[in-house]
Amino acid sequence: MNIDTNRKEELLLELRADLKLKNDNSTEIETFQNEVLRPILKFQHSLIVQSFESELKKLKLQERFATSNDQQKKTLLKGLMKGTFRGFMIGQTVGLMQLEEFNFYLKNSTDLDKRIVAMVLERFLSTVTS
Repeated sequence: MNIDTNRKEELLLELRADLKLKNDNSTEIETFQNEVLRPILKFQHSLIVQSFESELKKLKLQERFATSNDQQKKTLLKGLMKGTFRGFMIGQTVGLMQLEEFNFYLKNSTDLDKRIVAMVLERFLSTVTS
């Protein structure tokens, strides 16, 4: 199946929920976070959870994670997000951006990567600690 660029852009937008997180005082980065990153991460939630669980299993950390308190879990997960797994999680987000969004991401990748990592960690932690 060959999808033209315009149709692909439309399909990417259709996948996202409108979270209605607009704030008139938001910076350009905050607006991007609320209008692009958060809806993508919500869409990718089950994949994020499965990815963390798979990584914990691969590194044989499931038991340690399961018996840890919330602070220890957060520390363990932050450790996971320093290696190649970090890039994998960022890629799951960036891969669902439109071209214009991706260009904005490239110009602001340092800040946006930090935000993506923080939101991904919180998303997984809220699932396993609730």
